[in-house]
Amino acid sequence: MRITFYGEGLHGGGAARVATVLLNAWAARGETVNLLTMDDGKATPNYTLHPAITHRCLDIERPSPNAVAGLMAVYKRIRILRKAIIETKPDVVISFMSRVNVTTLLAMKPYNIPVLVSERTDPAQRSIGRVWEYLRNKTYAEADCVVMQTERSRHYFNESIQRRIAVIANPLTLPPEAATPRHESDSQERRVMALGSLRSEKGFGWLISAFAKAAANHPDWTLNIWGEGGLRETLEAQVRSLGMEGRIFLPGQTRQPFEKLRESDIFVLSSWVEGFPNALLEAMAMGLAVISFDCPSGPSELIHPDYDGLLLPPKDEAALAKALDSLMSDPQKRAHLASHAPEVRERFSTEKIVSQWDAEIQKAIESSKKRA
Repeated sequence: MRITFYGEGLHGGGAARVATVLLNAWAARGETVNLLTMDDGKATPNYTLHPAITHRCLDIERPSPNAVAGLMAVYKRIRILRKAIIETKPDVVISFMSRVNVTTLLAMKPYNIPVLVSERTDPAQRSIGRVWEYLRNKTYAEADCVVMQTERSRHYFNESIQRRIAVIANPLTLPPEAATPRHESDSQERRVMALGSLRSEKGFGWLISAFAKAAANHPDWTLNIWGEGGLRETLEAQVRSLGMEGRIFLPGQTRQPFEKLRESDIFVLSSWVEGFPNALLEAMAMGLAVISFDCPSGPSELIHPDYDGLLLPPKDEAALAKALDSLMSDPQKRAHLASHAPEVRERFSTEKIVSQWDAEIQKAIESSKKRA
């Protein structure tokens, strides 16, 4: 089978990581995989491709000075992309991200080649602009398959598009050092951990306040929020105002997230919106007791409440403080949640997720044959 994938580039975040996992899995089993990206290839890639994958940078990612120039740029991008895809002689075309998906579907409109597109965020929570949303609704209605990451996010679209939707979660990928789940240490020092960009949607302000309320009864506990972003000064000021400088830390980004997870006892996802919470998935895989707001979208599809984690009403700071106090007070409860959390390793294994993609690809290929 010849698979052609079109995306933004290998220097991105979660979407690029998932794409790389899928493409590498297909290449490893002998499929012919072509990767087309809109960047110029100058940025350092965050991910390594299987050597059998052919990667071509189309260099069509450029800002436009005005709306008219933007429309012309999109038209040019469609022509370049169409030519590049046809040259790969694909059996199926796959793309990630809303605007990229629209461009791909417009480029392939004259051809009877199956196209699968994937949303990588919750569209109800992130606007792509009125024109692009109009085009998305029009083009998605003609896609062979629209892959969503969660059940909750699928309901954003109308019925004609929902009939084409398949829900496929992100695959869990663990480095060698994370081969086995952690076990709680005998040390008296205990850590709560959070991980993510220091942006408003991550809800770290709520987490800081909630931890400060719970921490008074637990002097051996600290909170580490790993990540970087525009709210650093605001969050640091909040920590100072609460007098928690020696208990709450914002140490910046880490290149060793699994080592930090292994050193922690509780993981908290305090976001008010997520596309798919990879950090939560990884924390569960590592065997941490986890607490998460039931935000759109993803946490409710990872956590079985009181079995492998705690799921709280969104944006409820008081509930978060109570949950933290409960787990910090009760090592047996932490151990119960932590013992079941690694079951996500099977539920979201790469093999299982790739097989779900395979099934949708085969359906799309069969549909294209019927159309022909």
